[in-house]
Amino acid sequence: MENVVSNAKYFYSKNPIGKYTPESIGIKLGNPNQIREILTLGLSTQIIDIFNEKELRLARRQHIEAYKPSKSFVLVSECPMEIFPYYHNVLYKNNDKNVQ
Repeated sequence: MENVVSNAKYFYSKNPIGKYTPESIGIKLGNPNQIREILTLGLSTQIIDIFNEKELRLARRQHIEAYKPSKSFVLVSECPMEIFPYYHNVLYKNNDKNVQ
Protein backbone atom coordinates (compact mmCIF):
# COMPACT_ATOMS: atom_id res chain seq x y z
CA MET A 1 0.00 0.00 0.00
CA GLU A 2 2.82 2.41 0.84
CA ASN A 3 4.25 2.01 -2.67
CA VAL A 4 0.87 2.81 -4.24
CA VAL A 5 0.48 5.97 -2.15
CA SER A 6 4.06 7.16 -2.76
CA ASN A 7 3.43 6.97 -6.53
CA ALA A 8 0.06 8.72 -6.33
CA LYS A 9 -0.50 12.30 -7.45
CA TYR A 10 -3.25 12.80 -4.88
CA PHE A 11 -4.40 11.09 -1.71
CA TYR A 12 -7.97 11.38 -0.39
CA SER A 13 -9.09 10.30 3.05
CA LYS A 14 -12.52 10.21 4.70
CA ASN A 15 -12.17 8.83 8.21
CA PRO A 16 -13.34 9.45 11.76
CA ILE A 17 -11.15 11.96 13.62
CA GLY A 18 -11.32 10.06 16.88
CA LYS A 19 -13.20 7.45 18.83
CA TYR A 20 -16.24 7.76 21.05
CA THR A 21 -17.58 5.36 23.62
CA PRO A 22 -21.00 3.74 23.28
CA GLU A 23 -21.96 5.35 26.61
CA SER A 24 -21.41 8.82 25.12
CA ILE A 25 -24.30 8.20 22.73
CA GLY A 26 -26.55 6.42 25.21
CA ILE A 27 -25.63 2.78 24.54
CA LYS A 28 -24.84 0.53 27.49
CA LEU A 29 -22.72 -2.54 26.88
CA GLY A 30 -22.82 -5.53 29.16
CA ASN A 31 -19.16 -6.31 28.49
CA PRO A 32 -16.78 -3.34 27.98
CA ASN A 33 -14.24 -5.69 26.38
CA GLN A 34 -16.52 -5.84 23.34
CA ILE A 35 -15.15 -2.53 22.06
CA ARG A 36 -11.58 -2.51 23.40
CA GLU A 37 -10.05 -3.54 20.06
CA ILE A 38 -12.23 -1.15 18.06
CA LEU A 39 -10.96 1.81 20.09
CA THR A 40 -7.37 1.06 18.99
CA LEU A 41 -7.97 0.73 15.23
CA GLY A 42 -6.85 3.40 12.75
CA LEU A 43 -4.58 6.41 13.12
CA SER A 44 -6.98 8.62 15.10
CA THR A 45 -7.50 6.65 18.31
CA GLN A 46 -8.05 9.31 20.97
CA ILE A 47 -11.43 9.25 22.71
CA ILE A 48 -13.29 12.49 21.95
CA ASP A 49 -16.63 14.04 22.82
CA ILE A 50 -18.27 14.10 19.39
CA PHE A 51 -20.71 16.75 20.61
CA ASN A 52 -17.99 19.21 21.72
CA GLU A 53 -16.92 21.53 18.89
CA LYS A 54 -13.70 22.55 20.68
CA GLU A 55 -12.60 18.91 20.94
CA LEU A 56 -13.62 18.28 17.33
CA ARG A 57 -11.50 21.21 16.06
CA LEU A 58 -8.43 19.95 17.92
CA ALA A 59 -8.99 16.37 16.77
CA ARG A 60 -9.35 17.55 13.14
CA ARG A 61 -5.95 19.27 13.22
CA GLN A 62 -4.35 16.13 14.66
CA HIS A 63 -6.16 13.95 12.13
CA ILE A 64 -4.92 16.00 9.16
CA GLU A 65 -1.31 15.48 10.28
CA ALA A 66 -1.79 11.80 11.16
CA TYR A 67 -3.21 10.90 7.74
CA LYS A 68 -0.67 12.87 5.70
CA PRO A 69 0.99 10.11 3.64
CA SER A 70 4.51 11.60 3.64
CA LYS A 71 6.45 14.86 3.71
CA SER A 72 6.04 15.24 -0.05
CA PHE A 73 2.26 15.55 0.31
CA VAL A 74 0.66 18.93 1.03
CA LEU A 75 -2.87 19.70 2.12
CA VAL A 76 -5.14 20.79 -0.76
CA SER A 77 -8.53 20.80 0.91
CA GLU A 78 -10.21 19.59 4.09
CA CYS A 79 -13.66 19.77 5.63
CA PRO A 80 -15.78 17.86 8.11
CA MET A 81 -18.70 15.81 6.83
CA GLU A 82 -21.83 17.86 7.34
CA ILE A 83 -24.01 15.08 8.71
CA PHE A 84 -21.28 13.47 10.86
CA PRO A 85 -18.86 16.21 12.04
CA TYR A 86 -16.56 13.60 13.59
CA TYR A 87 -15.71 12.35 10.07
CA HIS A 88 -13.30 14.43 8.03
CA ASN A 89 -12.60 14.71 4.30
CA VAL A 90 -8.98 15.48 3.46
CA LEU A 91 -7.27 15.83 0.07
CA TYR A 92 -3.47 15.92 -0.20
CA LYS A 93 -1.32 16.55 -3.28
CA ASN A 94 2.06 14.91 -3.86
CA ASN A 95 4.51 17.73 -4.64
CA ASP A 96 7.00 15.20 -6.01
CA LYS A 97 4.65 14.39 -8.92
CA ASN A 98 4.51 17.86 -10.58
CA VAL A 99 0.75 18.14 -10.38
CA GLN A 100 -0.89 21.42 -11.38
